Amino acid sequence: MIFIFRIFYEIINYLKESPRDFFHWINIRVLKKHRLYTAFGEVVAGEDIFIFACFPGTTPIESVSRLLEAAENEGYLALVVINKNPLASEWLNLLGKPGRQLLLRENIGADFGAYKLAMQYLKETKQYENAQNLIIANDSLVYSPASISTIRDLLLNNNDFNCLWFNRQNVEHAGSFFLKFNKAILQNHDFVNFWTSYYPFRLKRKIITRGEHQLTRVLPKNYFVPLTSKNSNHKDFLLRPEELLQFSLWLSKSEKNLFLGFQSFLTEGNSQFLINYAEFNLHISNSIGLWLARVKDFPLKMDLCSLGLTTPEYFREVLAKQGCVTSELNLAYKLATNKGSSLTRNIFQRLFS
Repeated sequence: MIFIFRIFYEIINYLKESPRDFFHWINIRVLKKHRLYTAFGEVVAGEDIFIFACFPGTTPIESVSRLLEAAENEGYLALVVINKNPLASEWLNLLGKPGRQLLLRENIGADFGAYKLAMQYLKETKQYENAQNLIIANDSLVYSPASISTIRDLLLNNNDFNCLWFNRQNVEHAGSFFLKFNKAILQNHDFVNFWTSYYPFRLKRKIITRGEHQLTRVLPKNYFVPLTSKNSNHKDFLLRPEELLQFSLWLSKSEKNLFLGFQSFLTEGNSQFLINYAEFNLHISNSIGLWLARVKDFPLKMDLCSLGLTTPEYFREVLAKQGCVTSELNLAYKLATNKGSSLTRNIFQRLFS
């Protein structure tokens, strides 16, 4: 019965998405709308560039401002690409400041469409050729006061860390919400060609497979050195009940057969084993993201509630521990709740997610 419902769902989804895909293709191949933008702020020469792509309202603006200021404090020139929505003008005013460049564009291709446009803009303004280090980041995460200290290791140029974590489940790849590239990569033919030829897909699934996954493939093997590999003196390897639940939910969702064999190991006493297993075998943020945020002060992904991997209440509790102010906590809670949670996703979504 579920198989029949799935086929029916796929047919309905295809009929619904095809017209949208056609008009999306027209906007890109015919009208070239993905190349259009309005620029704000003066072009400033610099060797370290920080590209930030955002869709206003995805994460609290305090989080965005905090990250941009941290990057600028470490000597990066910030280039903010804002995908248009009703909050775009407000964010444009709040994020604008001397020495910071902003681009306002139609939301074509989400974050990877914004990254592609940023690369185009840097070449048009002759900034790309002088870049020694370039970071791309987006608003998928909440950058709390505590997590900024963790992020600083990626902003510094005296170490090898260049991504937050490296996912090894199914398709090995680095999450595109925070990636760093050095001069050698910026001049690498495959890297340059990737951005030149990339088609700004509309659907998230294709953005991940043709964007995030493919970007990792075109880079030299073992290029990415995740921040999770940094040695630290913390000794808390205990998964709290909410964190153990996240691991269990993700495993049951993504590796059902493996989950059946793991059930006897899903206890607090096996926390260190589960954490190590996740780091080398699973999607890290989806399996142990809560533990990383609570113990190692990593930024927290905004979609953990919508994926049904935690509750908004525990999401807020971890952010509070990381030092977010009340207004930011309230907004993050609201955004997480509005996008759905483990308590609000309906049966239809659970069947076909």
